[in-house]
Amino acid sequence: NRIVTAGSKCERSLFIFDEMDKMPQGLIDVIYPFVDHHHSVGGVDFRRSIFIFLSNSRADKINEYMLNKYREGVRREDVEVKELDHIISVAAFNEAKSFLWHSKLIQNHLIDFFVPFLPLERKHVKLCVTAEMARSRMLVSQAVIDRVADEHVYWPEEEQVYASSGCKKVRSKLDYHSYDTL
Repeated sequence: NRIVTAGSKCERSLFIFDEMDKMPQGLIDVIYPFVDHHHSVGGVDFRRSIFIFLSNSRADKINEYMLNKYREGVRREDVEVKELDHIISVAAFNEAKSFLWHSKLIQNHLIDFFVPFLPLERKHVKLCVTAEMARSRMLVSQAVIDRVADEHVYWPEEEQVYASSGCKKVRSKLDYHSYDTL
């Protein structure tokens, strides 16, 4: 078992499970013994381990909420996590399509936090571009930063506030511009 093997190597292990929204219902219960408050599973103590479950479930509702806040004049940075908690937790408890629906993790209150991924604005895309240029040891150029950010698709169509793909396309767009300037 990979979880037991990794946990036996370090008492403070970090486990990240991505795309949980694509996981069949019930499969997450396989992880239950490791997340529960058992002293030992397979001879390994997981009580100091951290389990992170990433999911796009409820992204549409989060995006809708954030767009409404934007239209009310509320800055993204001023929206508090607790405002979004109910949007995320509703899916975990009530949506039959949720990977957490009727799971032992929910029934036994083993999820400590629901952390929303907020849509990124143009300024956040520019920060991603800057960071990627620095990471790649490229000369940081405001012209390239602006060009890469401007090439992203933003929504909604009339306001163009949020990047449709977040920062996922930054690297490929930077590669294109690097090649373009040779």
